[in-house]
Amino acid sequence: MDLVLRKGETVNISYATGSIMLWLTLAAVALANGTQIALHEGSNDPETEGWTRERSFSNVDTFPISNDLGSGIDAWAVYDNGFSDGYYQYNLTPEQGALASTFGWKLTTTIRVVDFVELSPTDSATKVGFGSYDLKFGALSDGTPQVSVYGISDILTLNGLDSGYHLYELVFDPSENNADLFVNGYLQASDLISTTTASPANVMFGSTVGNGEGGVGATGRANYSLVNLQAVPEPNSIVLVIAGLLAAAGAGSWRH
Repeated sequence: MDLVLRKGETVNISYATGSIMLWLTLAAVALANGTQIALHEGSNDPETEGWTRERSFSNVDTFPISNDLGSGIDAWAVYDNGFSDGYYQYNLTPEQGALASTFGWKLTTTIRVVDFVELSPTDSATKVGFGSYDLKFGALSDGTPQVSVYGISDILTLNGLDSGYHLYELVFDPSENNADLFVNGYLQASDLISTTTASPANVMFGSTVGNGEGGVGATGRANYSLVNLQAVPEPNSIVLVIAGLLAAAGAGSWRH
């Protein structure tokens, strides 16, 4: 079908609509698949993956681990022996920070807590964080893992899980301004709203001093098999983006 816009000028509506829908489909697929921002995998030295070492590392041991406990899992160990700190940091570009803030993000880690030290509200030398959200890890004396989102969630004791590797995912939805925590694919805490306004300038993992951690003797030993940050739009974000693309595409299709 052709639509006459001005004398002697037409546009094919079916062709224009098909092109717009193809464009929107490709855009939606790209958004849904997410954008890789920072990644540590297996026994790779994080410094070879674009991470930098921060703080002193004066009493912190780091080394690769292959086939940990015969599990077939490789990891990078960060062992804080107390009264010190050291962590790996990946700095985002302004564009990456804006992408994560606008569309949403997912912070994923696969970790085994080696020290069976019970998690407290202040003392933990084992942490993975992004922006204003910090995952802190510990374990009961029998190896049952614990996790909390510092300053936001209660300490969660993950009864029924062993002392091996587990998958933790923190998913932030900017349309709701909160995050959900999943462990091994199961929702453990929801609607976690950060109480600080730290900008998402970097992602980190390892041992940090602060709020009683490390510097007052807290120890933490953990093996990190995966630390992964992706900009992954939540459904509400994708709907808003597609609505904007439709509006822009619709306006553009009439300019001939």
